[in-house]
Amino acid sequence: YIGTPYVRYGLMSNLAVFAESPFVLNEPDEGDSEGGLGDVAAGFDFIAWQDVFGFPWIMPHFKISFPTGDEDKDLGTGHTMTTVGLAVGTVVEEVLHFIADGEYAINSGSKYYKENVASIAGAVIWDISRQFSVMAEIKGSNDDHPDQQPFYYSGGMSYKANDQWVYTLHAGSVKNRDEDVNGVFKISYTF
Repeated sequence: YIGTPYVRYGLMSNLAVFAESPFVLNEPDEGDSEGGLGDVAAGFDFIAWQDVFGFPWIMPHFKISFPTGDEDKDLGTGHTMTTVGLAVGTVVEEVLHFIADGEYAINSGSKYYKENVASIAGAVIWDISRQFSVMAEIKGSNDDHPDQQPFYYSGGMSYKANDQWVYTLHAGSVKNRDEDVNGVFKISYTF
């Protein structure tokens, strides 16, 4: 289980920086449960190109994770990891968002990832109203399983209570990994 306080700040209209500090609770099938600080990360999102009406768009992004989590307790990777990526997206009829995102994680010797990891994801978001949206996403990677690449399938919804508060919930299944399901609940406050 991971709880992650996350701060994102817009330096300019097309550049935002972020930092996250996860708290990890590890409950193995055998042995004692462990909890504590995970790997702290920081990065940026940069909208390199955007149509005059706001879509389509191209956004390079970058994240570096620092080995602040205890690797021996499975709270962190024990190594610095750098991730670079490129997302592209567009909107159709002002309500259907299509997004493709490719990432490449440069690994420095973590026990979890023996090699660098490439992944690609695609998502569709449908704005049913100004306050409510639903989404579906699929993601695949070469995550140390050369014969059986892992795939993640998820769906969910987002509710914008007002201009400041947004609540998002999504969950799904995982194929060719140790975990069978995953889920995320996110609360966002904008000021």
